[in-house]
Amino acid sequence: MKIAFAFSGHLRGMNNLEKVHSLSRRIKELGGDVYASFWDDTPNFEKDLKFFKSTFSPLMVEVENHKSWKSSTARIISSELTNPAGLDGLEPRLAKIHMEAQVYSQWYKIWKANMLTKEYEIDYDVVVKIRSDHPFDTNLTIEKNDYINLIHGAIYIEGWPGCIGPRDQYVYGNPDIMDYYSSIFLYASRYLKEGVYIFPPENVLRHHLAIRDIPVKAWPDSKNDQIQPDEAYVMKISEMTDVEYDPLKRFYTNP
Repeated sequence: MKIAFAFSGHLRGMNNLEKVHSLSRRIKELGGDVYASFWDDTPNFEKDLKFFKSTFSPLMVEVENHKSWKSSTARIISSELTNPAGLDGLEPRLAKIHMEAQVYSQWYKIWKANMLTKEYEIDYDVVVKIRSDHPFDTNLTIEKNDYINLIHGAIYIEGWPGCIGPRDQYVYGNPDIMDYYSSIFLYASRYLKEGVYIFPPENVLRHHLAIRDIPVKAWPDSKNDQIQPDEAYVMKISEMTDVEYDPLKRFYTNP
């Protein structure tokens, strides 16, 4: 089975050597190819990038100037963002993330990283979307199937009705599914105009997946101490609502 691991966003977490080397070993055990699309403005970026390259031996790394993004694309997007009418505003930390269009920055990099997996025209069975700063469950089963595979749980905003979505710190699926998953950046402005809550990004993901009715396979996360299912389960994304709450099957948390 051919697997591509697509890192995206900010390059963080390189100082956690145990986690980094554990992930590197797991990727090598799976025979995975590594790609990455990073922003350039994290502390010690050049040092961390050198370490990332020496540890993961990526086939391709793309680096873009985050300052340029914020002064151009993000500036335009931010002018259209507001809190949903009639609902409580976000706490200051989350409001800053929302109003600075940081989720668009995240979606853009996911889209770019996924495109890198096409550069060598390798016929991958599975593409894994991953971030350097989120603990990756190295015990996670990676299999070829027709689901969007992610970790168990959901994110919601308390007091915003229907505002909920699946946790996607890391996600995998076949290339067709991951192409669509990664295209959320291209549709986000349309979703905003349709009245979809743009924050948290997990809520937009739920809407995005529901359009094509892509089923979700949720896997237990051995790195998380919240309530976990005994085994992976499959669900329709339309079943994820803030009305039905089954603590034996799902857990809900604020961002």
